[in-house]
Amino acid sequence: MFEELKRLQKDQKAFDLIVLDPPSFVKSRGEIPGALSGYKEIALRSMKLLSPGGRLAVFSCSWHIDENLLMQACLSAAVDAHKGLRVLKFLKQAADHPIDPFIPETYYLKGFLLEVTDAVRWGGISRVL
Repeated sequence: MFEELKRLQKDQKAFDLIVLDPPSFVKSRGEIPGALSGYKEIALRSMKLLSPGGRLAVFSCSWHIDENLLMQACLSAAVDAHKGLRVLKFLKQAADHPIDPFIPETYYLKGFLLEVTDAVRWGGISRVL
């Protein structure tokens, strides 16, 4: 996935929608920092490949990465890419993969549908690039 995103960027491709659904980057808590770096890198590269107003669907299939951590990686990528983000939809696994609240590992697939914009908003400050 990393190499393909690099190749597409080199070829100056542009897309209206990119879906990032990588295999699990993390099998244990100790791997979380490396996984977050991986999510940030693929999100950053993808944001640079999107057409203006493009959409980015980002998923994590690891229960070690919750929505907050996944969003942190996306926000960090957006800051580095000088992009703004809008969450269009919160996504999770379908009903055929039920979540048992007594077994947190069963809530493993989560994600966001994001609109990537050129309007940057940090801390209540808005700036158009």
